[in-house]
Amino acid sequence: LTENTRFWVVRATVSGGQVSALGTLLSGAYIGIDPVREGKETLEFIGLEKRPLVTTDVPGQHYMLTSPTLGSLDIGSPIFYRKIRVGEVVDYNFDETGEAIDIKVFIHAPHHDNISTATKFWNASGIDVTLDATGIKVDTQSLVSIIQGGIVFRSDERRVGEGGTTS
Repeated sequence: LTENTRFWVVRATVSGGQVSALGTLLSGAYIGIDPVREGKETLEFIGLEKRPLVTTDVPGQHYMLTSPTLGSLDIGSPIFYRKIRVGEVVDYNFDETGEAIDIKVFIHAPHHDNISTATKFWNASGIDVTLDATGIKVDTQSLVSIIQGGIVFRSDERRVGEGGTTS
């Protein structure tokens, strides 16, 4: 076990329209672990308040996005690529200036290969309604993005390296 290993209590939860760990209603809560081999060995740990959305055994990549506001996004908000959910918001905080929001996202493999230096991200929360001579067109990523918020991205072929940052 290293200083990067994480522990948390696993309990049944309902959040963002998703239910997890229902088995704990019958078996009781237990300690979850995200073992990480990298880092300094240690025997003392501080447990997390809640289960991390992404553990180190999940293939994919973290990215940091910067936005002037958080909007309706929250931890667990979905990330869509071509209207398919491929990731989620895992954390957010003010940037070092306090003038913007840094939003940490995780894109699951193999979809993280679609992230490039030219990738554009935007907030997909809400509904886009167009009214013209041909009628009404309603466009949204999903019902979840209307309720919970979401992010969409469009990609190019140049790839960002490990731990990439884009805005």
